[in-house]
Amino acid sequence: MPPKFESSFIPKGPTFSAGTNFGVPAPARKGERTLLGFIAIILFILSVVAAAGVLGYKFYLNYSIKNMEQALEAGRASLQTETVVEITRLNNRLLSAEALIDGHTVLSPVFRFLDSATLKDVRLTDFFYNALTAEPRVIIKGEARSYTALAQQAEFLKESDLFENPIFGDLRLDDEGNVEFSFEAEAAAGLLSYRREMEKLNTPTTNPSTGSTGSPQASSGQATTTTATSTATTTPRR
Repeated sequence: MPPKFESSFIPKGPTFSAGTNFGVPAPARKGERTLLGFIAIILFILSVVAAAGVLGYKFYLNYSIKNMEQALEAGRASLQTETVVEITRLNNRLLSAEALIDGHTVLSPVFRFLDSATLKDVRLTDFFYNALTAEPRVIIKGEARSYTALAQQAEFLKESDLFENPIFGDLRLDDEGNVEFSFEAEAAAGLLSYRREMEKLNTPTTNPSTGSTGSPQASSGQATTTTATSTATTTPRR
């Protein structure tokens, strides 16, 4: 039996609404086009303003650099070359002198201490100071009337901040019964600094008995002289 075909005049394809223009989207409305155009114009204006600002700032920097260069050249021209060289030499000399002062040591603190700390029953006969070693060393030789006096003297020397790692040795009796000894220690270089000594001398001190103010320089010289006299004349009793 032959197939039957149904004839129809109704199209089978997709249908379109009246406003779609046969599958093509309807154009944007007039209000939407106006808003997009306004935003684009604003962005363009902002870009132009930013570019102009960057360009202007670049010109400003170049202008400032040129002014600074001119001021620098004018300053260089105003300076006298000979004066600058002389000032530089003077500065180098001052630095060298300061380095020498910082590295210089004095023995005045040691002599003052020995003058005040040496007992009456002890006599110092020799004093050596060796600054050529890594740590400056002090070697003292002397005589004591007895071992008791020597022990007391050793306590005074060990308690001093001027000496580090003290060592007593060479203990022996001489023909008259005196105890000979030697004392060796490292000198505290920081306490023997010339700069430190000058600062102490330039600091005014007040005499407790009179209430007067004066420089300790005179007392320091007196102490040093007393040290030499005491060392030369003090002898143990026979």
